[in-house]
Amino acid sequence: MDLKPELIATIDELSALTDRVQQHTSNRLLFLIGTFDYTLPDRLMNECRRVFGAATQQHTLDVLLVSPGGLIDPAYIGVLVLRQYAETLRVLIPREAKSAATLFALGADSILMARTGHLGPLDAQVVDPRNHAVMMSALDGYQSVEYIRNYALETQHVVVRSTLDRTDARIPLSDILSHAECFVDKIVSPILAQVRPLDFGGWGRTLDIGKAYAKRLLERYGSQSACFAEQIAYNLVYRYPYHGFIIDLEEAMQLRLDVEPMDVCLADHLTSLVSLAKRLTRETSIGGSVTTEPGYVGFWPPEDLEQARELRVFQRPSVDVEDESTDQHEVAQREAAATQYPDDASGLLPASQNSEEGVKDGVSGAR
Repeated sequence: MDLKPELIATIDELSALTDRVQQHTSNRLLFLIGTFDYTLPDRLMNECRRVFGAATQQHTLDVLLVSPGGLIDPAYIGVLVLRQYAETLRVLIPREAKSAATLFALGADSILMARTGHLGPLDAQVVDPRNHAVMMSALDGYQSVEYIRNYALETQHVVVRSTLDRTDARIPLSDILSHAECFVDKIVSPILAQVRPLDFGGWGRTLDIGKAYAKRLLERYGSQSACFAEQIAYNLVYRYPYHGFIIDLEEAMQLRLDVEPMDVCLADHLTSLVSLAKRLTRETSIGGSVTTEPGYVGFWPPEDLEQARELRVFQRPSVDVEDESTDQHEVAQREAAATQYPDDASGLLPASQNSEEGVKDGVSGAR
């Protein structure tokens, strides 16, 4: 199946722009666009083997990172995979790199961030016990119990002070305290009864996972001391009011991350690359995606693009002037037999029903 001319133009533009970016940075560029899932480490491993061969840790690698987040374990393992090949790893963030993508960025030697780029907190998302179809921040549940505790202590203090003032301290303090405890217990107990100990412990443990991963990556690959790594990891988990909070360039610097401002021209190029890569995978599944949403994982050009070119599926149909009517009839037959590429991001280009016929005609038939 021949690609549409506008899609061929997208491929050509993406190739040219990738070359310009790599000339600008002098490093090999890896695309990491989309939501992280459990396929990420294997996809990264396969790409590195395809491009570099054996793991030698001799390469300098730039990672174009744009992601709303995803699963934290694959993000951590993904860093370990790239570190088998890259002696120096730099992450380029022209737009969002939130949640698990932020954790991934902590495994780099340096982070280059555009003015519009931003990281996010590491408070993990868990199933809401009130509605299992909805996710919530583990920090919401964990801090709600802390809020109740502080509310109980403040309420007890108010009751004690108020009773002392109204009675001119004629009632023994022990009696006042006993009265205040009963009062607070009647208010707080119904609220705490809605919190299951197993949920509460799970929230705390889940938050500790993100903190432990962040601290480990910072200590291994960052410039921070163990003390600062501990503080940075704690702040990324507990400091911010909600999961979508934007940690921009200035905030990242205040956190003492290894972050630098990105050149405006480079930021524009990378933003364009992200749009082109998403457009390509949305229409063809070339290069795949981390999930079913449009994204791209790997180097350019991807292996399936090279294979497709060998099958001539990227060549425009040529018209022979000497026998134009015959060629137009062949083109019409191809268009009738062709189907659009599937929207399944995990698949490659659709294969011809008969591979030999597909190679001969330059047509990719539908299954």
